[in-house]
Amino acid sequence: MKRLFSALLGGAALAASQCKPAVTEQLPPGVQQTIAAYVRAGDQQDSAGFEAITSPEFRVIAPDYPKPGAVAIIDRGSFAALLAARKLGGSPRSLQFLSVDPSGDTALTVAIEMKSAALHFDCRLTLVRSPGGDDWKIIQDLAHATPL
Repeated sequence: MKRLFSALLGGAALAASQCKPAVTEQLPPGVQQTIAAYVRAGDQQDSAGFEAITSPEFRVIAPDYPKPGAVAIIDRGSFAALLAARKLGGSPRSLQFLSVDPSGDTALTVAIEMKSAALHFDCRLTLVRSPGGDDWKIIQDLAHATPL
């Protein structure tokens, strides 16, 4: 019994040592801050803040919006206008980082989950790094929202 307990304990310690580091520890410098600023811009309906951290080629792809089976594609200018008109955002959301999938040194996709009082968001954000810099911009948000 003592050996069995030692083996189980040793196996648990080995499994714990092989766990992946937290997603935020895997992110390049600046990415977590860019994503947090993006969420905050939506929560505060801050179109200028939104434009500061998104690429000019930014778009939102929203499956099942405005109705099930539909797909909305919203460009950066239209999204900023919806924020400014207070037709989107305005509710604080929690933010959880789920995974990161780098594509070379200049692009990556980060899976996040957000929750407000009324909605659950499952998003895949694609970010690109500016040439020769560490400035990351969000170029795409594949966002699926479901009511709570």
